[in-house]
Amino acid sequence: MNNSTSAQQYPCYDYLYDKEYYSDVLYTNHFVQKELSYHEIQNGVIFPSIKVSASNEYHAVADREGKIFAGNLSGDMSEVILTALNDISVEKNHSTVIFLDAFGNYPYGHWFTDFFKRLWFLKSDTYRQRFIGCKIVYIPLRFSGFHGNYKRLFEIVGVNCDEFVPVTTITQYDRVIVPDECFFNGNDTVICGGGGGHKITYYSLENILLSLTR
Repeated sequence: MNNSTSAQQYPCYDYLYDKEYYSDVLYTNHFVQKELSYHEIQNGVIFPSIKVSASNEYHAVADREGKIFAGNLSGDMSEVILTALNDISVEKNHSTVIFLDAFGNYPYGHWFTDFFKRLWFLKSDTYRQRFIGCKIVYIPLRFSGFHGNYKRLFEIVGVNCDEFVPVTTITQYDRVIVPDECFFNGNDTVICGGGGGHKITYYSLENILLSLTR
């Protein structure tokens, strides 16, 4: 389907084919220098599913005091975490794990930045020197497994995703390592953090689009 056909069939999406519409975003450099690091959570708890209301379900990584380090809960949701810890049976695992992220079935578009924003850590000196033997865990979101493009993406950066362990029940670990996000939300759009001598280069979504449309 070419662009003109798409525009004719779906006129409400005409703006998708107008570079002027995106000009402010496309021609702005959103790359920022950010020293990537990680959080080391003692007795960290991974919530693959936590209900905030009858219709809203989220995931999170938190400590026993309710502080949230990763996930899609926003704002001050510590009370939700503490309530869940008191009301729900929590499985305990006496090991140190690296939380890579939550993964769904579609590794493209904005999902790419959502799913792979902590992957840099597996290529860092810190990982190789301190955490090389730790299990890598993730939260599956309506997820049927790493295959096809998923496996190819991991192969490109030299990571064996077959060794990743899904977390499907609320589990407390002795330590949960949560790497910083290399893609994160800024005031205007998605931007990219990097620097610190890491061997993977990250480009913001806008810079990728810019290279394709110039």
